[in-house]
Amino acid sequence: MKELTPHDGASSPFDAIRRTRADGSEYWSARDLMTPLGYGAEWRNFVSVVDKAQVAAGNQGYNVADLFVGVTEKGAGRPREDFELSRFACYLVAMNGDPRKSEVAAAQAYFAIRTREAETSPAIDLSDPLAVIEAETARTRKAVEIARGERIRAEKAERKLAAEQ
Repeated sequence: MKELTPHDGASSPFDAIRRTRADGSEYWSARDLMTPLGYGAEWRNFVSVVDKAQVAAGNQGYNVADLFVGVTEKGAGRPREDFELSRFACYLVAMNGDPRKSEVAAAQAYFAIRTREAETSPAIDLSDPLAVIEAETARTRKAVEIARGERIRAEKAERKLAAEQ
């Protein structure tokens, strides 16, 4: 079995879509997650994967409502169903995704590694403003690295496309 190695986050689309609540807890929007998992923009193609992940969480004795927080997004059109997913919920979604998709395999590895990193890393003392600022600064640096990587990939894809035309 291949050993899990720490992930630097510099090239992960999953870090790029991670969100943080005011209390410092992290989550991922299920709607944001469906595209990097290879499901495109059709919610109906992805919600069944989320449903299977919820069943798996419930069968393991977890409180599904804590891991998969149901929300309604209100925008220009009709309100849309979404979920705020914990890291473990994302892992379960990836595990219940289509195994033929390379994006699903990448997500499985990412969330397995990142979950292990979170389990073994020291917790941030939220009562210490300096520690919170340092953690956010580090997170911002990683986000900038990810954005740079995504920009480089997009520029390469544009050059390749232009060369093919």
